[in-house]
Amino acid sequence: MKWATAPVLATILCTLLFFSGCIRTSPETPTVTRDGIVITSFYPSLDEVSAGKNLRLTMEIENRGSNATPNVIACVIGPYERSEEAVTQGMWYLKSESCYGATKTLSPFDPESQSGGSARFIWELQAPNLQYPQERTDRFKGRVYYEYSSETTVKVPVYTMSEYLAVKQKGEDFESVEVTKTLAPVDISVSVKEPIIAEDGYFIIKITVTNKGGGVVFDSEGSFGNATASPPDLEDKIGVIRMQYTVPSGLTIDCDNTIEIFKGNSRTVSCEVEIQNPENIKTMKIFPITIKAKYGYYVERETSVKVLGTR
Repeated sequence: MKWATAPVLATILCTLLFFSGCIRTSPETPTVTRDGIVITSFYPSLDEVSAGKNLRLTMEIENRGSNATPNVIACVIGPYERSEEAVTQGMWYLKSESCYGATKTLSPFDPESQSGGSARFIWELQAPNLQYPQERTDRFKGRVYYEYSSETTVKVPVYTMSEYLAVKQKGEDFESVEVTKTLAPVDISVSVKEPIIAEDGYFIIKITVTNKGGGVVFDSEGSFGNATASPPDLEDKIGVIRMQYTVPSGLTIDCDNTIEIFKGNSRTVSCEVEIQNPENIKTMKIFPITIKAKYGYYVERETSVKVLGTR
């Protein structure tokens, strides 16, 4: 009796899956939902294809970050060659280019419409020759390279010694550091030891750069802008992020121009901010400091296709 219920349960499950729209059976890696360019789907036109027949791979992407970016390259990686003889050698024949560049700038994510700039890429392939009853499953990877930036602005309150003592004596709270960030796959967090006294002449800020997007960071300098869409040369570029710092008049900052994320997903650096002419600060003053990171980034997603041999 226990085993007799299995077909019924399977039928119910299949019916539920059908009506919920989950009719594709080929496995795909989950969508990376953190900020930046996201591969929302990567799928074949057929889950199973007969040897020698044609197939399409489709990739759809969307910008879910705060920056518009014109530099986007989508590539397909898999067991193919770009020659007709490939099918006789057990390989797929890729009839189209292996990489495409986006034909438009992908606009930033709009919180009101809950959407960002999107694009679609299609690759045409022919399945390899395979004799019946052989069959095999081949995996393909869709990868998107893009150029992006992250920006964090901190508003730092600086007190004179007399104001510091007055606030402390009254038992009031000091003004806290205010932080604003853009949506991006690389996060910039800043910490400052408060309160800051002008007469000290300097203060230290700690900057933590974190790869939160689930992809790979690389140096974007020289990686984009070529006439033809091709994968960037990543030799000696993995993990490199270029930093820019903007401080108002009255401050100078000494910090690294590049940060490398090595084995881990984050790195913290300490930077010294000098308060110039502190004697000119007569009351509490708020100084905005902007930290910007520029980098390349890539994300990827997998799918699979079963090839059925023919007689």
